[in-house]
Amino acid sequence: MLGIGPYIPHYAAPLSKVRSAQLDPYVTTLKMLAFSRLLMHDINIVASPCRVLTPQG
Repeated sequence: MLGIGPYIPHYAAPLSKVRSAQLDPYVTTLKMLAFSRLLMHDINIVASPCRVLTPQG
């Protein structure tokens, strides 16, 4: 079973130096889900209801 939450950048993380225009948290999360599915095609990915971290909520 696999659970991936939204990517939230941290100032001390290696990707913190990348400009936010190049690293969209929504797209990064979708890419990680797709990459995980390619590597582990028969794994269960948790689909839990959660709020998306956007200014609109």
